[in-house]
Amino acid sequence: MQILLIGQPELNEKLDSVELRQLKQRIAHRSHLNALDVDDTCGYVYRRLQIAGSTNPSAIFPMETIVELHRHSRGYPRLINTISENALIQAYARQSASVSPRVIEEIAADFRLNVLNPSYEQSSRTKDASAEVARAARTLLDLYERLQNTRRAAELNITMTSGATKNEPYI
Repeated sequence: MQILLIGQPELNEKLDSVELRQLKQRIAHRSHLNALDVDDTCGYVYRRLQIAGSTNPSAIFPMETIVELHRHSRGYPRLINTISENALIQAYARQSASVSPRVIEEIAADFRLNVLNPSYEQSSRTKDASAEVARAARTLLDLYERLQNTRRAAELNITMTSGATKNEPYI
């Protein structure tokens, strides 16, 4: 059995904890997606628009809008997607053929992307989320162990029923 574990950058910090070392040891491959620069952000957005059927992505997201999008998303694809999706909805609602930098600013303000200092309440939620990640990891480890035991038992059962006589050992 293979498990694909995807998470935010904070997941690495959680996996470094002593409680999760068994899970960390079972990770066969790790990958990290760095933040995109402005040019990569432009290419990313334009390619997504082309896949969606646009023949002129720069008419929908002009370069000044891309610059604003990059500034607020800091180049993180997850945020680029969220902001862009909401910007397209906003442009559609306004019956606009393109997304303006102002729309990006409004969405960033709505999502409070300029708030960098978490309050005590947010810090508490982060701790709760950390505990939840630890519980989920322990559950995955328990599941992995049970599946391994079930597989071993099934293999043993196949060995026992595959032609052994009373006088022959099963293993």
